[in-house]
Amino acid sequence: SFQVLSVMPSLTEVPAPVLVSILTYVAYESKKIESYKVLCRSIAGALDSDTAWLHLSMAYWYLSPEQFTHWPAALSGKAKYRALERWVPLQGMYTLVTPYPWGLLVLVSIKEGQVHADVLRFVTTPDGLKE
Repeated sequence: SFQVLSVMPSLTEVPAPVLVSILTYVAYESKKIESYKVLCRSIAGALDSDTAWLHLSMAYWYLSPEQFTHWPAALSGKAKYRALERWVPLQGMYTLVTPYPWGLLVLVSIKEGQVHADVLRFVTTPDGLKE
């Protein structure tokens, strides 16, 4: 059987990562999440928590705690989230067709807290084969 609680839990009793996760159901963009600070002190405190922003980074940008060990320690959890928000959508393969004659293939990824671009280009060998 279920017990009925006589007192509903307060918003101030919810851990910061959980509270911020709830807020992201409305929006996950950092600027919109930051705008929730005006609702109450409890939410403002949760949004100032590095733990909450690191939790969001792991939940939305699929980073593990081990991957954060390579990031600069001086960056706050919010700064890391904003960097991921900016650069993760740009990860992927790109083709640059203008370089003569076959173009370039570029892989953009985030490794160890930095944006990396690996370029693959095709060249002709002396015997006329393409590599």
